[in-house]
Amino acid sequence: MTNLELKQKLQSVLTRSEDGKYDLLPVYADSALFTEIVEELAGGYEEQIDYVVAPEAMGWVLGAAVATKLGAGFAGVRKLENSVYMNQDICRVIFMDHEKQRRSFGVPLSWEAKEKRILIVDDWIKTGSQVQALISLCERFDCKIKGIAVIGADSREIIKEWLDKGQLKCIDIKG
Repeated sequence: MTNLELKQKLQSVLTRSEDGKYDLLPVYADSALFTEIVEELAGGYEEQIDYVVAPEAMGWVLGAAVATKLGAGFAGVRKLENSVYMNQDICRVIFMDHEKQRRSFGVPLSWEAKEKRILIVDDWIKTGSQVQALISLCERFDCKIKGIAVIGADSREIIKEWLDKGQLKCIDIKG
C-alpha cells in the first residue's frame, strides 16, 4: 500500500467526536490497516532504536506494536494522574494538555530507556504539548531521540517545525 493509499484508507475509517478527538479504536481493530500503519511508522528506524517510548494509554497500543516490529524494547510512560508509582522515586514532567488541563508524565528513576536511542510513538498529536513533555522527560535521562512517529496530527506550527527538521513521521495531518 502506498503512503497515499494508507492515508486514504485511514481517513475512510477515522471519525471525529464533537470535542475534536479522533476515535482510533476502529483503526486498531482493522488488522490489515493496523499492520500497514505499524510498518509505515517503523520504516527507516530499523537497527536505530533501542526503545520505543509511548504515553499511556492509547499510545501504548501503537508503541508496543512498533517496538515489536523494530525488535526494540518498549518503555511506556505513565500519566501520573493514574499513577502506580506510590512508593518509588520518579522523574516527573508537568505540562498543559490540549484541553488546558495540568497533566504530568512520570517514570521511575531506574527507567530502562535511560541513555538509549529512542523513538517516540503516539497515536495523534493535537497541540504537541504531550510530545514536548515526552521529549523533555527523555532528555532528562540522556536519551538520544531518533524521531517521533504518529498516525496523525492536527496542523500546528510545532508540527510543521518537526516535519521540516525531519523529526516527525506522520501519516495524516488535519487542517
